[in-house]
Amino acid sequence: FRHFCQNQETPMSPNSQLMKDVVLSEKRGDVLIPALTAYLRRSVKERQDKQFVMRDCDLTIACFKERKTEYNHRDDSSIAAKTYYHPSSLGSCLRMQWYSRTGAPETAPRASDPLREYMVFEMGTYVGVALQNFMAHAGILVRREVPVLDHVQKIIGHADALVKIGDVLYVVELKTINSRRFLELLDGPSEAHRIQCHAYMSSLKVWRAITLYFDKDTNKLKEFQVPFDKDYH
Repeated sequence: FRHFCQNQETPMSPNSQLMKDVVLSEKRGDVLIPALTAYLRRSVKERQDKQFVMRDCDLTIACFKERKTEYNHRDDSSIAAKTYYHPSSLGSCLRMQWYSRTGAPETAPRASDPLREYMVFEMGTYVGVALQNFMAHAGILVRREVPVLDHVQKIIGHADALVKIGDVLYVVELKTINSRRFLELLDGPSEAHRIQCHAYMSSLKVWRAITLYFDKDTNKLKEFQVPFDKDYH
C-alpha cells in the first residue's frame, strides 16, 4: 500500500498550479495576459460597481451593431469576396483552398453534426467578444474586428483585435480550443495560426502578433507572441 501511494501522482494545489502558470508565462515572454491580469488587480472595486456591468453591456451592443452594419453592406458578389484568400483558411489543405476559391461543388458532402458545429461557432464568437471587451476595459484595445482587404496579396478577412501594450502594436488572434489541444501547445501556436498571423501582419503592416488561446474546458488562457518573419512569410 505504501509503495502504491508513493507512486501516485500528487494532485497539484491551486496555488502551485498558479505559480507554475506564472513561471511558464514569464518564460514565454507574455505581454497580453500580464496586462489583463494587472488590470484585474487594480480594478477590484470598479468591477463591483453596476456601471462596470453597464459599460460591458454597451461594449457588447456596440460590437454587434457594428457587425450588423458590416454584414448588411457586405458585397458577397464582389471579385474579392469570391476569389481572395481568408487568412483563417491558409493553413488548411491546399486542395480544399483551391476548391473553395474556384467554387467547386461538393460531390460527397462530409458527415457532420450540425448542433455541435453550431455551438462550436457560437462559443467561439461569444468568447471572442468577451475577450475583446476585457481588453477594452484594460485600456489596451485599439480596435476589434480589424478589416483586411489586400489587393496585392489577395487577402480578405478580419483580424480579431489590434492592441497597444506600452508603445507596441500587436495583431491579436483569439482561439477557443479544448484542453487536449491546449496542453499540446508548448512552444508556440499551431502552424495554421502562425500562417494566419503572418497574413494579417503583412497586410496591416503591423509587425507583431499574439495568438491568445482560451481553453473552453478549464477557462485558462495561454498566449504566444508571433514576430513577423519575412523569410517565413
